[in-house]
Amino acid sequence: MQGNNEEDFKELRFYLALNGSLDSILPHLLFIRSYSAFPLGKSILAIDDCESSYAIFRVMEKPMECARSANFLGMLNRSNSDYREALKWYQRAMTYYSRANLLRKQSMVHLNIGSRTTRLAITLPRSRR
Repeated sequence: MQGNNEEDFKELRFYLALNGSLDSILPHLLFIRSYSAFPLGKSILAIDDCESSYAIFRVMEKPMECARSANFLGMLNRSNSDYREALKWYQRAMTYYSRANLLRKQSMVHLNIGSRTTRLAITLPRSRR
């Protein structure tokens, strides 16, 4: 399941229509499993679980949880050197945090975006900067 595909949201809404509700603990468990899988080197599992948690949070209309998942997806994709995907997720996190006027969280996302760039600048020889 991709957290950014309208087809996925249709599937989740269909599930909701059949079952009446989603277990509210499920997206939190998926996020925690994602957070735990990443340091173990299971980045594909981490991304899949986090995208699933984002999709469920979005259907459940939980903007702060969506922001947290989107920010972590940015970090996961950045660590896999998928910078376009990382920026897409960081932008989603920024959108949620700006709507809530959470400047501290917005600055955290900016730091996450810049941390990889800063490390690259430090390790590159001066001629390549």
